[in-house]
Amino acid sequence: MPGAPAGLALFETAYARTLAWEQPYANDPADPGGETVYGIARRRHPDWLGWRRVEALRTQPGFPRSLGTDVELQRLARAFYATEFWRPLRCDEIAEAGSPDLSAKVFDVAVNVGRRRAAELLQLGLCAAGGALEIDGRIGPDTLGSLSRAGPGMALALLRSVQAGYYRGLVAARPALQRFANGWERRALS
Repeated sequence: MPGAPAGLALFETAYARTLAWEQPYANDPADPGGETVYGIARRRHPDWLGWRRVEALRTQPGFPRSLGTDVELQRLARAFYATEFWRPLRCDEIAEAGSPDLSAKVFDVAVNVGRRRAAELLQLGLCAAGGALEIDGRIGPDTLGSLSRAGPGMALALLRSVQAGYYRGLVAARPALQRFANGWERRALS
């Protein structure tokens, strides 16, 4: 978990927002993420410790509904997201730059499209605000500086727009993904 109490509260708020979009369990063959638990895709994160727990629960009655109430699985998901997404994306620093809502949004985008892509989308939005910024998929001092110059409200609005455009591009390239377009659009604009 993030170390400081304020960071913990910010993470918990962002995590709760993201879980509003992510089911405890999904395995839609048309979904590019494939089998997922709380948004953690087995294809992208096959070594996540939670998959052992999923396999153990798979053999018991009530699967997959039981995943939504399993405290150990919830703990593993929360720890994974704090370690693999929140901290590397420097979400506490984004919040300190004036935008807890933007830090939650960057986190949510990353859960849905990956850390690197989320950072790139944020950087593209900041460039649209007039920032001279390398699109490198890493949130570092230059990205945080551009965020400060753009202002958190503008950065959040631009990230929403760029994220929506990204999803539209996915659907244009792969029309079979159209069935996800409305949900992706709502998520982007949230």
